[in-house]
Amino acid sequence: MYAGGMENWPRVVRQIAKSRPLWGNDRDVLRQVRQPWRMADTLNRAGLPCPEFRRVTKRPPRDGHWLLKRLESAGGRGVELWLPKTRCSSRAKVYFQQYIEGDSCAAIYVGDGRTAHLLGVTRQLVGEAWLHAEPFHYCGSVGPLSLTPKKRRTFVQIGEVLASEFGLRGLFGVDFVVRDGKPYPIEINPRYTASVEVLEHALAINAIGLHRAVFEGSQLKDNFTNTPVNIHVGKVILFARDTLIVPADAPWNAALDQSVMQMRDFSDVPHPGRHIEKGRPIVSLFARGRSNGRCLQMLHQRTEKLDRWLFGK
Repeated sequence: MYAGGMENWPRVVRQIAKSRPLWGNDRDVLRQVRQPWRMADTLNRAGLPCPEFRRVTKRPPRDGHWLLKRLESAGGRGVELWLPKTRCSSRAKVYFQQYIEGDSCAAIYVGDGRTAHLLGVTRQLVGEAWLHAEPFHYCGSVGPLSLTPKKRRTFVQIGEVLASEFGLRGLFGVDFVVRDGKPYPIEINPRYTASVEVLEHALAINAIGLHRAVFEGSQLKDNFTNTPVNIHVGKVILFARDTLIVPADAPWNAALDQSVMQMRDFSDVPHPGRHIEKGRPIVSLFARGRSNGRCLQMLHQRTEKLDRWLFGK
């Protein structure tokens, strides 16, 4: 099983799969799923919403808003607003994406190669100044989001169509921008994503167990999507606003004594003495509350306090 940006290294995935069982999408699926124009063609044929994508050999019109994105990227790195004066090589591994203003979110599915079941949708935090994240960089999730029946049907249909077209198996995520109530998918993440653990803690589901079941041949049952939402969970990533040497007495040390079976206050904890450059991630923080807004409020307060402790005023 792989995570992170391993979909950008299909040859490595294939090599590893030769020596051990693969709980994930193989090289051929990864190569296909990272072609955004194919995703657009698939969704357009199904009558589902999708932004326009163009190869760099075909420049976008001057009267629209476009993003220049890398084909091999993850977490929002390598994304920039495209301007007519921007220069890029037609051989570069980049493409144009129609820029749609709206709310960023991510849907998590589990697929069996023919269809997919929706686990839930989270709000995505992108480029937040209070976390010192650069523009377009992923820096957190909060959820699950409450969906109207119509919006939920659209999320479900998109996941089903993509799983069928690309043969997606196991856990996978799709990043969206929601404008005027309509979700526009902008990227497929064909593996365990950063927002899965938010849904696991909030909905008390065993996402890894569902992922495992697919590759062990068990039949998926769509009974985990009706779980009542009483608890919301938030997760943020604090980035360094200046160069940092990780102190030995950091506040997250207490989290290391918490049980691995419960939601910790901190995760992705750095080693003492580690040198972290400005703009790089330091640590992840979690919070639980009765609403997404309350989770974000708690995380805002805690990261502000941690930021002052690490860097001063």
